[in-house]
Amino acid sequence: MKTKPKANEPIPLKGEITSQYARSLIEASPDPLLTISPAGKITDVNKASAKITGVSRERLIGTDFCSYFTESLKASEVYKEVFAKGSVSDSPLTLHCNCGKLSDKLINGVIYKNDKGNVLGAIIVIRDIPEQKAYELIIANKELALQDKEKAKRADELIIANKELAYQNDEREKRAAELIIANKELVFQNEEKEKRAVELIIANKELVFQNEEKEKRAAELIIANKELAYQDQEKGKRADELIIANKELVFQNEEKEKRAAELIIANKELVFQNKEKGKRAAELIIANKELVFQNKEKEKRAAELIIANKELVFQNEEKEKRASELFIANKELIFQNQEKEKRVNELAIADLEIDFQNKEKEKREIANIELEAFSNSLKQASQYARSLIEASLDPLVTISPKGKITDVNEASVKVTGETRDKLIGTDFSDYFTEPEKAREGYKKVFDVGFVSDYPLTIRHKNGKLTDVLYNASVYKDDKGNGLGVFAAARDITAQRQASQYARSLIEASPDSLVTISPEGKITDVNEASVKVTGETRDKLIGTDFSHYFTEQEKAQQGYKQVFEKGFVADYPLTIRHKNGMLTDVLYNASVYKDDKGNGLGVFAAARDITAQKKLERDVAEREKELERLVELERFRKLTVGRELKMIELKKENEELRIKLGIAKNENN
Repeated sequence: MKTKPKANEPIPLKGEITSQYARSLIEASPDPLLTISPAGKITDVNKASAKITGVSRERLIGTDFCSYFTESLKASEVYKEVFAKGSVSDSPLTLHCNCGKLSDKLINGVIYKNDKGNVLGAIIVIRDIPEQKAYELIIANKELALQDKEKAKRADELIIANKELAYQNDEREKRAAELIIANKELVFQNEEKEKRAVELIIANKELVFQNEEKEKRAAELIIANKELAYQDQEKGKRADELIIANKELVFQNEEKEKRAAELIIANKELVFQNKEKGKRAAELIIANKELVFQNKEKEKRAAELIIANKELVFQNEEKEKRASELFIANKELIFQNQEKEKRVNELAIADLEIDFQNKEKEKREIANIELEAFSNSLKQASQYARSLIEASLDPLVTISPKGKITDVNEASVKVTGETRDKLIGTDFSDYFTEPEKAREGYKKVFDVGFVSDYPLTIRHKNGKLTDVLYNASVYKDDKGNGLGVFAAARDITAQRQASQYARSLIEASPDSLVTISPEGKITDVNEASVKVTGETRDKLIGTDFSHYFTEQEKAQQGYKQVFEKGFVADYPLTIRHKNGMLTDVLYNASVYKDDKGNGLGVFAAARDITAQKKLERDVAEREKELERLVELERFRKLTVGRELKMIELKKENEELRIKLGIAKNENN
C-alpha cells in the first residue's frame, strides 16, 4: 500500500535506484569496462580496469585511452573505428600494466547516446584472449611474418602517416582542451551573471519593501504626532478650564464672604432698628402721656410721629429689601455651591478622562510596539519561507483548486523560460508535453491528498524538454480547509541519462549478462542473453534462472553459492536455446548491493566458450594428426634410409662385381 511521504523524509527517486543498480552491475563485471569521450579521454572505469592497469580509478579518468597499450596508434584506430562504425569486435591489442607486465587483450566497443540520439561517448570492454585465441594469434603472427617484406615497404609510409596523425591528434587535443576551458569559463561567467542578476532583483525588491515600510512608519508617525498634538491641545483646554473654574470658585467664595458680611451688618442694623422701635414705643407712651397733658406739643409730636411712621415704613421696606437680597444671596450661594460641585465633578471627570487618555495612549503605544514586532516577525517569517522556497533547486509551484498557478520559485522560471508574473494566473497544465496527464495529476492530489513520483515532461518556451518527477500535497488553512496544491518537480534528466549510460554499458557487453533475485528469478537481461536463449526480454524476466540450462540443479547450486560466498568464477554450464542449440559458457557472478550494503541480487556474466571448446577439439585433432605425421615421417625416414642403404649396397655390389669382372678378365 502506498503511503504518504513525511515532510522531512527524502523521497527516493527511481532514477537514483536505477543508477545504483546499474553501477553495481558494472562493478560486478569481471571484465574491465571503460567509457571514453570522442577525444579519446577516459571518462569512467570499473574496479577490474583499475586492477588490470595497476592505476587507481581517479588517475585513470581524464587520461588518454591509447596510452595504456604498447601500440598506441593501433589503439587510437580502434576507438576511432568505434565512433565511425558504431562498434568493434575482438580487436587485438597488447595492454601494458603499471608494473611493466604485458598482456594480450581483445577489445570490444560500442557507442552510447542520450535520449535525443546524440553520441556521448564509447563503451570499451577489454577481454582476455583465450589459449585457443592465443594459438590462432601465433599462427596469424607466423602468417604475418611471411608478409614482412610488404610491411617493410609500407613501414616508412606508415611511420610518416603516424607522425602526421600524432601531430594532428596533439593539435586536436590542444584545441579541444582550449575549447573545453573556454566553454567552462563561459558557463562560469553566465552563472555569475545569473547570480548577480538574481541578487540585484532581490536587493531591488528588498529596497522597495524597505521604502514602503519607511513610508508606512512615516505616515504612522505623522498620525501619532497629530494625535499627540491634539491630546496636548485637549489637555491645555482642560487645564485652562480648570484654572477658570478655580478662579470662578475663588470669586464666588469672595462673593459669599461679602454677602455674609453684608448679612451680618444687616442683622446688626435690624437689631439696632428693633432697639429704636422700642425706644420709639417708649417715647410714644411718654408722648401720649404728654399728649394728654400737653396738647400743644401734640401737633409737634403728631408731626414727628408721622415722620417716624414714614421712617419706620421706609425701614420696613428696607428690611424687606434686605431680606429679599439675603434670600437671593442664599439662592445664589446655593447655585454657586451647586456650580462649584459641578465644576469639581467636571474636574474629576476631566482628570479621569486625562488618565483614561494617558492609559489609552500607553495601550496604543504598547499595541504599536506589539504590532511592529508582529509585523517584523511576519516579515521575517515571510522572508524566511520565501528564502527556503527560492533556495530550492527543484521547481516549486502552488496551484489553486481551479488549476491556476498562484506562486512559483526561480527554478520554475528557469525551467519554463517564462517570467514569474507571466506564469502566475495561467493553467498549470499548459507547460507540459501532456497537458491532460498534468491536469489529472493535480486533480488526483485534491482527491487523494498527495502524489509521489508522478512523471511529466516540462516544455521550455525555446522547445527544450525536461523530464521530472512531481511530488505534491494539499496545503490547508488553520481550520483545515484545502487552499491549493504545493508541488515540487525533481529533474531526472541526469538520472535518466545515467540510466541510459549504464544500460548502454550493459548492452555493450558481448557476454550474456543477467541479474537474479534471492528467489532465483531473472530480474534483468541484456540483448546477448536474448540471443543465446532465443526468448524475448519480457518473457525471460520473472522466470527461473535455472530453467535455461541443460543441468538445472547445477545452475541452482551456482547462484546459491554466489549468495553464500559472495561470488563464483569460471562456473561451467551449458545454455539451451529454444531451438535446441547448446552453448557452453563459463559463469562469473557476484552479489550486487544497495548504498547501505544490503544484498539485492546476483549479477552473472556468461562467457561463451563454444568456439574455445571447438578450438580445443581442433587442436587435439591437429596434435593427433601431427603425431601421426611425425610417425609417418619417422617411418618415411626409416624406409628411405633403408632404401638408400640398399641402393648404396647395390652400388657397392655393382662396383664389386665390376671389379670382380675386371679381375676375371685379367685372369682370363
